Formats: sequence, structure tokens, C-alpha cells
Amino acid sequence: MTPVFCCGFECGQLGAVGQHWTTATGASIVTSGQRSGARALRVNLTAQSCTCSASVSSAAAAINVVRAYVFFNTLPTIDTPILMVNTSTFLGIIFKASDSKLYAGRNGAFGATGVSVTTGQWYLLDLKVDGSNPILADAQVNGVACGQFNFGAGT
Repeated sequence: MTPVFCCGFECGQLGAVGQHWTTATGASIVTSGQRSGARALRVNLTAQSCTCSASVSSAAAAINVVRAYVFFNTLPTIDTPILMVNTSTFLGIIFKASDSKLYAGRNGAFGATGVSVTTGQWYLLDLKVDGSNPILADAQVNGVACGQFNFGAGT
């Protein structure tokens, strides 16, 4: 596959006017605590939510692949989307608070198996969404596969 968009937040910009990343309250660009490079995105939430997104045109590709590194200072206390692909289905990698695992899933529905995470270390997240029918989401955490999430188009 050929990448159509790559970014490590090195541009240092979030916003709605000309930047490729948009954000809501709770996210900022930082120059300390990053995994590599000069900058990183930090999401530090209490009772608020945050969405940081990039709009990417993939020429109506049926398959979208996303990779990100994530570091948890604290674990979420509720089920929380961590990495999503907007195929009008909002599939992605979701943190499940009841067992502290990351799963492929959507809106409170999860694949059969998740991968445990904890605080104080970096995790490599890989997400592949096949928008065919049925729509499939495959996720990996540090190379360990989560159970595939599967649902029919329009479900």
C-alpha cells in the first residue's frame, strides 16, 4: 500500500484554518515527553472529550490503514475510542475500561479479544479497516492481534 498521509505532529500546528489537524479542547502540541522527534500530540483529559482529526482523501479506497504510537500516563475510566477511521462507521481501536484492554470495535461493541495495556510505556497501534461488505476492522497492539470486529454495511 502507498501512504497518502504521514504526520508525527512535527509541524506543531493544530487548528481549523489551513492546518491538516483539527482539534477540540484537551489536545496540545508538546515538546517534551515525545517518543521521537521534536514534537508530539498530548491529550490530557478529565471530564471532557477530545477529537483530533485529519481529513485525508484516499480516492474512495475500500481499505484504510492507520498507525500511531500511544502512551498512557493514566488509563481512561470509561470505554474510550483511541484510534478511529471514519468510513461513516467510526470503526477503530477502543479502550475497554472494565478490563484495561484495547479492542477493535465500534460504539460499545468489541471484537472477541483485546490486548492489555498499562501506564508508563509506548504502544504501537495498527488499524486496518476494509470498507467492503461486511465491513471489517483488524487491530494490533505492539504486533499482537486483537480479535477482528465484523459487521455488515449499514449495521
